[in-house]
This record gives sequence, structure tokens and C-alpha cells, in this order.
Amino acid sequence: MQLIKSHNAYIFAKKSLSAALWNQRLEKIESIHTVDTIEEVILLLTNQYHLNSEQIDNIRAVYKEESIAFYRLFGNTHEAFKIQKIYLNLENAKGQLIYWKDWDFIFQKMEDAYLLWVYIGGHADLQREIKLSTFDIAEFKRIGETHIDYLVDTLKTTKSSSVYEQAKKDNRVLR
Repeated sequence: MQLIKSHNAYIFAKKSLSAALWNQRLEKIESIHTVDTIEEVILLLTNQYHLNSEQIDNIRAVYKEESIAFYRLFGNTHEAFKIQKIYLNLENAKGQLIYWKDWDFIFQKMEDAYLLWVYIGGHADLQREIKLSTFDIAEFKRIGETHIDYLVDTLKTTKSSSVYEQAKKDNRVLR
């Protein structure tokens, strides 16, 4: 088991992977803790978040859940501590994940390109994937995830998809 600290949250992985693989898969890794027991995980998280007994029981419950291999653990204090299932297979993901929300969007770096995949939904299960422009990359580096949220919202609106149309014009549409 591992606790990987990245982007002000922990990824709880039930399976231990190499540090090299985690560095390929996740951006801005601060630390990787490999542990042998769930009690060690609980001790590390209790020291970080000052968890109460209910939160500790929730961690034990997710550990027993066999169908999910990865969880995101985040919050500033025990009052804001949250556990979120990660359905994305982090072990086999392509590129370096920067920011994502399961079943919604994935923002990642593949080689020298920044890609944004957005699930639109509907009867046809629409999705869009664009390569970010130089301007969008600069905006992301300047204001962070807020710019990606803006791009996701813009790509999801069907009537005013200026980002998508500009990406088509610039030949940056991938799907």
C-alpha cells in the first residue's frame, strides 16, 4: 500500500508501484509513503488530519472494498477530511495526470503537449479532446486549475463552444 502526496491531497493506493511509475503518472509528487498495514495508513493520516473514530472507520471500510484500487484523500483538517473513490486506472493511465474528475474530464501532459479530454454525455456519449494552445498553457501556469475548469465548462456548453471551434480551426481537435 502507498500514500502518495500530490496537489494538496493524498492518493491511497492499495497496490504499491515504483516511484518512477508514480512520477510518470502524476504531476507534482511531494512524497510517497509505502506501508505494510492499514494501521500504518491510519497513523499517517491521523497525524496529518487529526482524524476522529468515524473517519478512521471509513478508511478501514474503503480498504476492505475490493473493487476500487485508488482513493483520493483530502481536506485541511479532520472536519473537512474527505475520501473520494478514483475509478481511473492510475497504474495504466497514459501520460502524466495533472487534474481530473472521474467521469467528467482528464487534463494531462503527453510528451510536450497538454491534452484536455471532456465527457459531454448525452445519448451518443459525446466526448471532446483538445490539445491546449500556447495561450491556454500560459493561462494554466498563471492561474492553475481554474483555467482548466473554465475550459471544461466551455467545452460542455453545446451552443457557445468557442474553445472547441478555435481548436478545430487550429487543427488541435483530437476527437
